[in-house]
Amino acid sequence: MHPTDIPPPSTPTFLKLSFPVPRVLLVRMDRPKDLNAMSTTAQWEMDAVWKWFDLEPTLSVAVITGTGRAFSAGADLKEWNNSMADGADPHNRMGNAPSFKPLSRRMGKKPVIAAVNGLAMGGGCEFVVNCGKFLKSSLYQSSLMRVKISSWQLRMHILAFRR
Repeated sequence: MHPTDIPPPSTPTFLKLSFPVPRVLLVRMDRPKDLNAMSTTAQWEMDAVWKWFDLEPTLSVAVITGTGRAFSAGADLKEWNNSMADGADPHNRMGNAPSFKPLSRRMGKKPVIAAVNGLAMGGGCEFVVNCGKFLKSSLYQSSLMRVKISSWQLRMHILAFRR
């Protein structure tokens, strides 16, 4: 049940929404077999949820977590590779998809807390950085491959973690 007459967006493939206590939205990424990797469809769902959350007056905070052993592995690289194998440019396939970092483009002022319950790899790690706060379980592990490639990106992520 949602808090007002304005229903939340439909999220049939990736996200599960719930309202555990008044004024709190719980967003659960639910693709455990794929380590909660974000497909193009999932990116659209995530974008719609954050836009709705920012406009919903009865909600004050959101908590996002993942199902299974991963918070998120970032972008769905299997989908990306399949697009490449089909001869399509994955960037064109995604069209105007909001990217797997919808929080970095979010303009809302309500806090989003990441409850990181396992692996946060690649874009999943970037996702955590873009949340206002994060809580980690004892199973938390993160990796950002780009940091191994570019010291400039490392400095940017260190600054982001400090905020």
